[in-house]
Amino acid sequence: MIKMPTWACLKSGSFLSKKVFYFAAIPLMIMFIISFSMFLRGDNQSHEESIKQQLYGTDFLAFYSAGMLSKEGTPNEAYDKTEILPVQNALTQFDRVEPLPFVHPPIFLILMQFIVDFSYAQAWFLFQSITLLASLYVLYCIHSDQKIVLATFTFFPTFANLAIGQTAFLTTALMGGVLINIQKNKYLAGFFLGLLTYKPQFGILIPLALIVGKEWKVFASASLTALLLILMVHFHYGSSSIWISFFNALEAQTQILHRDNAMFPLSAFLTMRGWGFSIGTAYTVHTMLQVLLVCFILYLWRDKGTIAYPIKAAGLVLAAMLFTPYLLAYDLFLLMIPLAYLAKFAADYGWQPYQKILMAGIWGALLFEAPMRDSTVLTVGSAVLVALMMYVAYLARQSVLIAK
Repeated sequence: MIKMPTWACLKSGSFLSKKVFYFAAIPLMIMFIISFSMFLRGDNQSHEESIKQQLYGTDFLAFYSAGMLSKEGTPNEAYDKTEILPVQNALTQFDRVEPLPFVHPPIFLILMQFIVDFSYAQAWFLFQSITLLASLYVLYCIHSDQKIVLATFTFFPTFANLAIGQTAFLTTALMGGVLINIQKNKYLAGFFLGLLTYKPQFGILIPLALIVGKEWKVFASASLTALLLILMVHFHYGSSSIWISFFNALEAQTQILHRDNAMFPLSAFLTMRGWGFSIGTAYTVHTMLQVLLVCFILYLWRDKGTIAYPIKAAGLVLAAMLFTPYLLAYDLFLLMIPLAYLAKFAADYGWQPYQKILMAGIWGALLFEAPMRDSTVLTVGSAVLVALMMYVAYLARQSVLIAK
């Protein structure tokens, strides 16, 4: 038998068969389950106390305590550090000096108000499991392959989002819902985009794509949904002052961005700050990147049929992630959308050169995101985002050639 040269193997990815995928994925899923069980177990305490301590140490504490204040009729206090701190200390029986700030828009606060009818552990479990299942459903709708489900359960950002208790599953479900329904039900796509305003930093480029793509039905539906959500907040709380409190709370996010030792430097801005550059220099570099991303979206979405839709969708999600200066480790779960669309593109047009090895490399490389974060000048997540965006740009060109 003539052996294929190494470079040709990498180019075709022929060695990455379905058996190899299952051989890697199933043990990894078992490892994640064991790791998460150990995460909940803790050390030198009863099982119940350990679970409580670990769960109360997640960001979900900010959501739950804000929901409690909202249910008590004092929603404005959810955005006040001095008011939410004693609530969190009473919940956890810890003596925190600084609270976990709540900085989501009031529409998300309404949702949290209803979830506090459950105990903290129940609310955490329900929120994480329901939003994870919703994201899985959306990803499966993008590319109906059982490997998508297994890949999601063995994706490191899945574990990160669960451990941190954040909202990446919900964001993925809504953004995926937008992209799926642009082709199927434009009014429903706009509805999901309106709901995505709960996480506004990821929706900035989507209206631009809709405008240049002349998706007016989606744009109108999203605008109407956003307006109705604003009115719902107003009537639910009986005042517009809640919005003032929300915008004042955004200062906490600005302080996180501007501090010298930025955590999780995934965005261009945070990476520059992590390297020791000034705030002005970091903003300049990030703005230059934003300009390039806008140009890229204009190129993708102005196209009329020659660039395959999966490439347009993957490029939009990646651009949205790179566009915001506030990008954290759990947000990397959003990468499942472009990965699913790349798999869809491969199913429609065939595997492109180096596509298999790139997708497998991203899946595996993110396992080292946390361990290497403090020992490298560029995080694995940052490198993955840049590499995947460059490859999507390459596939956009290839897609044009395929169409011809």
